[in-house]
Amino acid sequence: GEGTSFDILLPKRTVHSDESPIAAQVSVPVHGRILFVEDDDTVRHVTEKLLRSAGFQVWSAPSGEVALKLLSEGVVDPEVVIADVVMPGIDGVTLARKLREAKSNLLVIFVSGYKGNAVLDEELLLPDTYFLPKPYTPAQLAGQIRKALTDQRANRQ
Repeated sequence: GEGTSFDILLPKRTVHSDESPIAAQVSVPVHGRILFVEDDDTVRHVTEKLLRSAGFQVWSAPSGEVALKLLSEGVVDPEVVIADVVMPGIDGVTLARKLREAKSNLLVIFVSGYKGNAVLDEELLLPDTYFLPKPYTPAQLAGQIRKALTDQRANRQ
C-alpha cells in the first residue's frame, strides 16, 4: 500500500580478479603508451583506471595546456593521445596539431559527446586520426586504440 517497488534483473557476468573491464570484453590484448586529455574529472579518472587495468602506460591531463606542458618537459612519451574535442582553453583538435608539431608520428583519437557540432566535421579533424563518440564502452575504447596501433604498425612495414 505504500510506495512502489522495482525488481531490476541484470545478466550474470563473472569477471575473474585478474581480468580488467577492458580485457574482459576484448579478446586480443592491447598495450601502449597513452596520454588521455579530458576536462571532466570523473571521466578522466575512470578512463585512466580502465586503461591502466588493461595494461596501458597512462598519463592524463585535465586540459590541453597541461598536456602540452607535460610533453614539452619530457614527462610523457605517448604513442597515442586520446583527447576530448571540446575543452575550455585549447580544444582537442588544436592540441593534436600542436602535439604533432613536436611528435609527427603521434596517433590521435578524438572523443566527444557533442553531436552535430561543427568541430566534429570531418574536414576540421586532422588526417590520420580516429574518432570515438561518447559515451563509449571499455571494449569500444580498447578497439579504437588497437585499431590505431595496428594501423600504425602496418604502415611502418
